[in-house]
Amino acid sequence: MHKYLFLLFCLISAPISPLCAQEYRVAIAVARIDNTIKKAPNGKYQLWKHPDSLLIDNADSIVFKNREWYYIRKDGRQGLYDRDGKVVIPIEYDRIEQLSGYLFLIEKDGKKGVFNTDGRKILDTIFDEIENKGYEWSDKARLYVRKNGKYGLCNERGEYLAQPIYNEIKGNFYKLELVKDDGTDYLLSFKHFVSDGITILHKFVLETDGIRSKDFYIFRKDTLCGLLDEEGKVFMKPQYTKLVCRDIGYRFGTTPWLIACKGNNYGTIDIYNNVILPFQYKSIRATSIVGCLAVETETGKRFYDYETKKFINDYTFDEYHTSDLYTAIKKDGKTTLISNDTKKMMFPYKYQDVFSQFHHPYFCVKLNNLYGLVDANDKIIIPIMYEDRLWITCGDKIVIKKDGKYGIINLKNELLYGMINHIIVAYNDFFDIYDSMKENTRLDADLNVIQEAKK
Repeated sequence: MHKYLFLLFCLISAPISPLCAQEYRVAIAVARIDNTIKKAPNGKYQLWKHPDSLLIDNADSIVFKNREWYYIRKDGRQGLYDRDGKVVIPIEYDRIEQLSGYLFLIEKDGKKGVFNTDGRKILDTIFDEIENKGYEWSDKARLYVRKNGKYGLCNERGEYLAQPIYNEIKGNFYKLELVKDDGTDYLLSFKHFVSDGITILHKFVLETDGIRSKDFYIFRKDTLCGLLDEEGKVFMKPQYTKLVCRDIGYRFGTTPWLIACKGNNYGTIDIYNNVILPFQYKSIRATSIVGCLAVETETGKRFYDYETKKFINDYTFDEYHTSDLYTAIKKDGKTTLISNDTKKMMFPYKYQDVFSQFHHPYFCVKLNNLYGLVDANDKIIIPIMYEDRLWITCGDKIVIKKDGKYGIINLKNELLYGMINHIIVAYNDFFDIYDSMKENTRLDADLNVIQEAKK
């Protein structure tokens, strides 16, 4: 083959005389004959490696797929050859299907097995079902097998990771739940088996130096929670009624904190079971505010800054709701905002509710069931006099409702459109006016009619 390719290269590179052209055509023909599928006079198919090397004769079909594999059917059986003419799977199976770039499913007499691309049978045809849960491009397989109604798990070498004794396999790549009649076993990272009547609740990762990491698993046995390391060994014996980690206190080279409950009292610990916050609080919750926990004390809920290891004592609250820049906190039915950055209260508890405005430094406030706009210093921007929430859109425009009628104002509270009896709905760059008696009207951001909007 190499001499023919060399001849072809030389002929293409040289000027083509009539004699050379003839030689050129011969070279092309020879190159194409290599691994050639031919149809014989009897209607059967042949696979030739060279013009004088017949690999397969009297085949019912030969199909070349993915520029790599010859699928051959003969006498009702199927086999597989590679593009070099090497036998990968002998012609003795009912069906062959590619599971991944490295594995093929085989089937014979209703039972399934697996070959790899090196031509080695890694699973005999003894299974009812085989499914590859690994990545198609990876040489690492995760083969779910079913035999006699039970499930098991094999790797790419055909070795059992879990014997086929389970009713169901659930979970993902780092934690598989292997369910059987008398309980659930766990397989961690497809390596480490865990049983002994425990339930794995959650995984978290400890980054040790920005490159390497260690996995830890929160588990429950009976009614108490503890920690397993990445090999499934007990790292912290079960002793807490609740254990939660959400990367609290996370930094490279530092120890994560966990929220723990002992009896009815909450505290925080590190993974070595050192107490950070004592067990004397009604509840502790992780928040979306960077560096803060919500801790419920006898006097109310407070934020605890676990970076400075201090409580924020400026205020207490009953409830909170966090957005990107601000957190609304509520106490005794009144609401205010704090800055997620500074953790400072922006104005006293005085409003029924407060809503942040996207991309604007203003807040819609509700007082006596009416709505207005204030800034971060609690200065009135739009008087608190309207019947629906106010949202800034189309630059500086706001849809309002007053006395049952609708209009559009600007940030100076100047009426730009209305008041009308029809509902006005604001979008990012247009308004729709809904009229049950005719086609709806659409206005652009400058309040010009741009079309008749469909109902």
